[in-house]
Amino acid sequence: MCCNNITVRFPAQAEFIANAKKHRRLGHSFLIVSDQEAARTDFAKFLAMTVCCTGSSADGRPCGKCPQCEKIAKGSYEEMIELFPTGKTRQIPVGESVNPEPDTLRWFDDRLFLSGVAGKKIGLIHDADRLNDKSQNALLKTLEEPPEDCAIALITANPSILLPTIRSRCQTITLLANRVEFDFPGIDRLVAVLSDLWCGSPRGLSLGGPCASRLIAAANALQDDARTETELRWKPRMDKAKELELSAAELKNIEKKFEAAAAGLYLKYRKSFLEAIYTFTAQLALVAAGTAADDLPNPELLAGLKTAPTAGEIDRAAAFSNLAADLADNLNYMVNEELAFRSFALDAALL
Repeated sequence: MCCNNITVRFPAQAEFIANAKKHRRLGHSFLIVSDQEAARTDFAKFLAMTVCCTGSSADGRPCGKCPQCEKIAKGSYEEMIELFPTGKTRQIPVGESVNPEPDTLRWFDDRLFLSGVAGKKIGLIHDADRLNDKSQNALLKTLEEPPEDCAIALITANPSILLPTIRSRCQTITLLANRVEFDFPGIDRLVAVLSDLWCGSPRGLSLGGPCASRLIAAANALQDDARTETELRWKPRMDKAKELELSAAELKNIEKKFEAAAAGLYLKYRKSFLEAIYTFTAQLALVAAGTAADDLPNPELLAGLKTAPTAGEIDRAAAFSNLAADLADNLNYMVNEELAFRSFALDAALL
């Protein structure tokens, strides 16, 4: 991610932040709202660079070249504290007041208030709508009396879930595109399977069987993808733990937290995976009904189709979409995942 990229994609928002720094009116609390995860995280880094940059130009924009900017871009800035939802419920709990565990709001607060050595601090709370009620109430105190030389950014696609008192204490930066971006690992594998289920021939079990196996493999790969991404995020923490020569109990606790973080990220990927299946099939029905590709919310999902749906295939496309909706419902009711995917693929191949 580079500064120029952000100023091109979001010129008005970038100018707002730059002018605030130029005139020394940059606040300490921000609410970054976007329906696209990449936009939220990229702009959060741009904000962090603006806050922490030591070589800002006269217009207030970050230089992108000083040590702080380079480290923030790489995700290695010592004074950037990031908080993510973890565990099967993907919540951000408040944590204990004394010796709070990592990935809790109290842990986040403690690190914000520690004296920094590398420059200004920046705190990023990803998917801030996953803060539970106790965490939000505890965060209010921090927003009212923040530490010096610190900025906090709440990053979310669902700001209405946050308390009004939280929102009122933040400068809101809106980056809406009115579309969802499916950029989870394995999206290309998934689209390839769905395309074959629609276009492949001959129709029947000879098509559905291999597609079912590929679909299950793509779904299973999400766990490995989530673990790999979590390892990258946790590398600084793991390296620090090795330096401190922690006890076996402390290391076990860190490992437990790591597993919870990986599980939480997997559930996030899995949700996007199922949403992508339904969006793909629903768009087939829209095209069959006469919707132009440019008017689809995610035309890129259908870009690789060998043959687009025709008006005569509207019933088939609608049936495919209904199968996707049933798949999501079945998985929400704890039906065996492999069985649900296999049934979906076999039924789709028979349409």
